[in-house]
Amino acid sequence: MFASKAPVEEGFLYAKFEFECRARGADILAYPPVVAGGNRSNTLHYVKNNQLIKVHEMPFSATSSGATSKALYCL
Repeated sequence: MFASKAPVEEGFLYAKFEFECRARGADILAYPPVVAGGNRSNTLHYVKNNQLIKVHEMPFSATSSGATSKALYCL
């Protein structure tokens, strides 16, 4: 949660999530994380993760690791 405080880069949140999953034993991510803010979060399968999430935008993440079958929403 602390890492998702805006303004923050989508790519940073992607990397933070992958790091935390691997630190907890995941070998892989089940699929590329969708990390987006604002209107980008409305795009199905958005995976560019190259924009800045601004203060007025709500961060969104749909992610999962190979260590679990549950989807993890960590933002």
